[in-house]
Amino acid sequence: MFKKFNSLFCLVMILLLFSNLYSFSKEDYMRMSRSELLKVSKRGIIPKQVTDEDVSFTPLDLDSLGGGNSFAWQVLSNGENLTVNVGPAPSYTATVAVPDNWYGEDVVIFLSTDSLNQSATHAVIYKVNPVNDQPSFDINSSYLEVEVNEDEGFVEIPNFLENISAGDSFEDTLGESVSFVINDIEEPTYFDQLPTITRSGTSGTLSFKVKDDFFFTDDSIFVKIVDEGGLDSTKAFKLVVNPVNDAPDVTIIPVVVGEPDTQKNISDFAIDFDKGDKNTANLESGQTLNITLEGIDNSLYTTIPTVDVSSGELQFKAKDLTDLATDDITLKLEDSEGGFVEKNFKIIIAANPVLSNLPDRTENETDSEITFENTNLSNYLTGGHDNTFTYYQKSGSSLSVTLNGSIATVVAPANWSGVEYVKFEVTTGAPDFKKSSDVVLYTVLPTNDAP
Repeated sequence: MFKKFNSLFCLVMILLLFSNLYSFSKEDYMRMSRSELLKVSKRGIIPKQVTDEDVSFTPLDLDSLGGGNSFAWQVLSNGENLTVNVGPAPSYTATVAVPDNWYGEDVVIFLSTDSLNQSATHAVIYKVNPVNDQPSFDINSSYLEVEVNEDEGFVEIPNFLENISAGDSFEDTLGESVSFVINDIEEPTYFDQLPTITRSGTSGTLSFKVKDDFFFTDDSIFVKIVDEGGLDSTKAFKLVVNPVNDAPDVTIIPVVVGEPDTQKNISDFAIDFDKGDKNTANLESGQTLNITLEGIDNSLYTTIPTVDVSSGELQFKAKDLTDLATDDITLKLEDSEGGFVEKNFKIIIAANPVLSNLPDRTENETDSEITFENTNLSNYLTGGHDNTFTYYQKSGSSLSVTLNGSIATVVAPANWSGVEYVKFEVTTGAPDFKKSSDVVLYTVLPTNDAP
């Protein structure tokens, strides 16, 4: 019997395709699938209702679908995305609820029943056109005020932005791109790298770099999100760069030479004093500076070394020392807020170099080269430091002179006789480079050669 019913139903369906006269009972429609309902719905152009995304449909007068006021109406199929309600008699009106941010087409099937209890279906297409929704985001509540310290360098704040959306879930799913603009920065010249946003999914990272020695407060920096359609949304945050006490600075002479039992005043020992914040017009200029010298060997001085913080002059007087002495000292420059810098320097206490009493050398002529007795120049030197020996000049061109450190070697050619002098010189090391010299006479006495 079930097979016979199916055959009869199929025959009825075929006949319906060629006739507008047949009507099903309400119970027949209730047994049909959605696709079957569409097939047997009122033929001709299916009415279409159109609106834009997030805009309600105009209520539909169902009597306009045909049949006059003798019909009763109900919803047979809501469609896949819509919710439909039919108002009560005698004025049947259909209202449709659309999900937020949804767009597309859906079909609603209404069932009309006349006074003879004959029923018919009526399909209506509901179309929602997409519109570009405004993009949106939130600033993480922890970062509505961003606070960093002066000289902090490159700053990166992950999850600074949250809930980034191109407009709605559909636009996010479709991958509509958005971009970020940060503007209305009060002092853009204070940055080595202006603030930027890097998006990762629904969150965004804020990064920037403030120039060294700059501090400020910017109450309203605006972050704007822009989608492909040109819609945008803007929110603001506050940036506070707190000042820190910068260490002072100074330039000093790294090596100083003083003579024994002699007062030494070096007026330009310390120069270019800076209290900090060179890049911000000396914002720490109200601070005071103090200099202390650490590590001094007091046994070397009759007047202990000091540096005047106002003039930068170094003063000291060494004792009447007979030996070379070196004192490694640390200068500490400290400001009134506790910032400080340390610079190391060296005081060398050395007498002026004196090279004297170099012995003359004499040999007899021979048929081969003559090497004079070597002279160790350092044995005839007093004072000086970090000394370097050279031979300054010769009176002639016959002698050959070689210096190996302080050892002087002089060679005369074979069968030569005569007198030449060589001038030797010593030069001290930095920073004074003082000099002293002495002369040695080299004599080769002639001999009577055999005929």
